[in-house]
Amino acid sequence: MLGITSIAVASDLTNRSTLALQRAVRLKKQLGAQLTLLHVVDGQAEPAQTERRQRAKELLQAQVSSVCEEEMRHLWLKILEGERGTTIIAAAEKAGADLIILGNGREPGWRQRFVGTTTERIVRLSECPVLVVRRPADSPYRRLFCAFDGSPAACRALSIGLSVANEAECLVMYANETRVLAEWATRRVGAALIKRHIDTVMTELRGALQHLAPLPAEPQVRVVEGNAHFLIREHMREFGPDLMALGTHARSPAATAFLGSLARDLLADTDCDLLIAAP
Repeated sequence: MLGITSIAVASDLTNRSTLALQRAVRLKKQLGAQLTLLHVVDGQAEPAQTERRQRAKELLQAQVSSVCEEEMRHLWLKILEGERGTTIIAAAEKAGADLIILGNGREPGWRQRFVGTTTERIVRLSECPVLVVRRPADSPYRRLFCAFDGSPAACRALSIGLSVANEAECLVMYANETRVLAEWATRRVGAALIKRHIDTVMTELRGALQHLAPLPAEPQVRVVEGNAHFLIREHMREFGPDLMALGTHARSPAATAFLGSLARDLLADTDCDLLIAAP
């Protein structure tokens, strides 16, 4: 599993970022990681900017005090200026962060739905894995669900998920949408071939899991046939995870304009915490 030694958590001074800070503090204690708290203010002329930075610092310190025990309050606190998404990514990279933690990024309004939220922009552009927190961090993660396709990004997401949810029951699901299999099933002549293919995928998947050793517990593994969007939601309802992990596809200058449709849909409407990793 990938070790996490440094965490960056971004705060917008709202309740949703308080939840993110709660989870970050719990993971700091759990993993022994360094923690950096980031806040970005809009650029303004002096002296208004100095006053705004001081006010932001006071609010951040109050936020830390509200969620941390005294001995846990020793963390890096940075107030920055610039565009929120790119500034947070750059600051996390400079801090050597292995994980960026954000609050729930779902914002109301047509503009946010059209151009994307700050959270979505960070997920889309960051090479560092991003954990989007939506639930109170009352306990360690108990149930980890991983949508797995065998890609390097999915392996990375699973490995990081197992690190942050090292006490959790884990379900790894591989949804196969191969058209040839659908044609075989339709013709009613391919049941044996489909079974053989599923057995092959299962063997490869278990082999990939062994490379992530040592595992805290043997994950459940399911290989299913059909539409991934539908099947992921169906199995999530059945399993009831408090954390989901998935990988995004390879990035290029053109590809970073949009998230994959699956990742974007899950980012928009998943109720559990969501861990997303690039290759």
